[in-house]
Amino acid sequence: MGNFGKNIVKFIWLSLRPVLFVAFIFLVLAMILIVYDQYKIYQDRERGAQLINRIIVTPKCDAIVSSGEKIAFELTVKNANFENVTLTTMQVNNSLLKTEKNKVVAFIGISPNAVKESSRATSFTQYSFQPTVNIEAKESTKVKVEFKALSTKEAGATAHTIVVYNGDVNLLFDHEIKIHTSCRYQVRYR
Repeated sequence: MGNFGKNIVKFIWLSLRPVLFVAFIFLVLAMILIVYDQYKIYQDRERGAQLINRIIVTPKCDAIVSSGEKIAFELTVKNANFENVTLTTMQVNNSLLKTEKNKVVAFIGISPNAVKESSRATSFTQYSFQPTVNIEAKESTKVKVEFKALSTKEAGATAHTIVVYNGDVNLLFDHEIKIHTSCRYQVRYR
């Protein structure tokens, strides 16, 4: 029986050896792909760290308006690099759009064209540029965001007051580059 048990174990080992060899090959290939993917992500982030120093965002987003008037933020993005960068997404801090209780502005649009994404984060509303905005080397482009201040009643504000709304606008580029700028506007409620 001892010899019979050894023969069964030997038979099972010989039967499973090709299957285990193939599984080992797949495991090695999977590990190589994972390491390669991590290396590419590292390279992309490193490239972004080099490019971010030469992308300059100049904001014009300090407005004073009355209720019912348009608010326009203009961000000039200058690419001082020797290669193109791609602007993919813009995030607008919700404190620029609403208070805890009420919406304070009506969104009009973004130029170049952007589509609102459903976002998981509660502090930012995210807009994806459709198509993405390619900024040529040594060139600049303007991003314009337009809102309309709501009426005193719609905003839940007190008449004869001025309210200041502050928040950040983040621009997300390829190579995992994220640049933020602060914006604010004042609304006179009548």
